[in-house]
Amino acid sequence: MKSVWIALGFLLLTTGLWAQSPWHWGVRGGVMLGGPIPAKSNPDSSSGKLAVGPSVGGFVEYSLAERWRIQAGLSYAYKGATYQQLYRNDTLMPLEIFPGVVDTVPTFYYADVNGKMSLHYLDLPILAEWRATKHMWLQGGVYASALLGGSDKGDIQIQIGNGQVFPDTTTTFDNIQEIQRIDFGVTLGGRYEWKQGPFIEFRAQRSLRSLYRKGFFASQGLDEVPLYHTQFYIGLGWILKEKRENKSDGIKFRLNKA
Repeated sequence: MKSVWIALGFLLLTTGLWAQSPWHWGVRGGVMLGGPIPAKSNPDSSSGKLAVGPSVGGFVEYSLAERWRIQAGLSYAYKGATYQQLYRNDTLMPLEIFPGVVDTVPTFYYADVNGKMSLHYLDLPILAEWRATKHMWLQGGVYASALLGGSDKGDIQIQIGNGQVFPDTTTTFDNIQEIQRIDFGVTLGGRYEWKQGPFIEFRAQRSLRSLYRKGFFASQGLDEVPLYHTQFYIGLGWILKEKRENKSDGIKFRLNKA
């Protein structure tokens, strides 16, 4: 987490030194709702709950024209979910047919998976902004995310057959090593700016890269079902603009209207 605050501090300090009028910067903070959404799902055997977590950071904007801007940001974001899935697979089990005689018999098993995903990301969105009204800006662009750490832990309860011949078993897992370290996707949203610098904004984003590494589900004996980060963000922020003034005592900087 220390590296996140160092990166954010560097972004804000360096942009604060720029004295070019087209440049301005700001800070933002809010909440992010969402989680990994499967490309296809079976509602009869799987369920989940999306996570709500913080997203805070800063950004730099460059004004291309009166109605157009480009924005680059850097933010910490919490992403996750809780999930449950029940699936059935065929298997072979050793069984003592007669005393001292062991053979394998075909049977099946049920696996009840319960897990919680808590992931910490560093997000880098790059957006094009268009001014739709005096105070409203529409945004669209792409983003990249780097996984800083977290966990994907849970337990699996296994019942073999009807549960009368073989005892039930429970095992635990942590799949954090199977999650892709780099993610990227698209984002759309908008921002309403007040006169003196504060704003409220909202954005939806969807990953274009599967959450888990390719082959992970196959290694567990399951069908490959890609999961994609899908989040909605809403938050507040403050825009700071810099302006040069030709005064005899030098260059002065002050807050401008957004």
